[in-house]
Amino acid sequence: MSTSTSSVTSSLSDIASAASDTGSTTSSSDTLGQDAFLKLLTTQMQNQDPLNPVDNTQMLAQLAQFSQLSVMQGLSNKFDSMATALAGSTSLAATQLVGKDVSFDASQVTLTAGSPVSFNIAMPQAATDATVVISNANGQVVRTLHLGAAVAGTSSVSWNGLDDTGSACPAGQYTLGVAGTASDGTQFKGQANICALVSGVSYSSGTPKLVVAGQQITLSQVTEVYDPSSGS
Repeated sequence: MSTSTSSVTSSLSDIASAASDTGSTTSSSDTLGQDAFLKLLTTQMQNQDPLNPVDNTQMLAQLAQFSQLSVMQGLSNKFDSMATALAGSTSLAATQLVGKDVSFDASQVTLTAGSPVSFNIAMPQAATDATVVISNANGQVVRTLHLGAAVAGTSSVSWNGLDDTGSACPAGQYTLGVAGTASDGTQFKGQANICALVSGVSYSSGTPKLVVAGQQITLSQVTEVYDPSSGS
């Protein structure tokens, strides 16, 4: 007795589904899948009941599904190649910044005992009063800098490392919060920036990060790059 149409059709659907569930396959596996599909399709045509042939719509759906799978596998390979090329480009760009001064958005600064911390604040608009709130690693506010009136744009700020009582803060990481008061009394937020020398590149997280001012930053955090030798 000839192979039933339903079992052949089921086999075709199973192969397409199994291939779709496979995240990544080798080239040899792709070729084997195509050969198996064509062989089953030929068998299906040879063994169909002449009085009850395979429905054309069902056959076209199977062909479309397999074609779609092949296209998706091709796109996946291209995306993998693009990702590899992008990763290499990002690593190269990071190493080229070593020895350069960069300005970057920073919510944290590193305090070294006995040394003041310098940073910039960027205000989106002029402020009648600008403040910088400095908190320790536990989230406790240790110092509030009242800077007075500030223009829109970037201004330099220096923190001497003392808390509000005049005592020296221990070395470590501190969080910066920048705020301003507009002429109409409304409050708005500013941004703290740091300009410092890139001393190296870290790959410990799998993504290249610049080592700057005792911390690691991503390339996306960099807002400006300067050449120290040019004095700019």
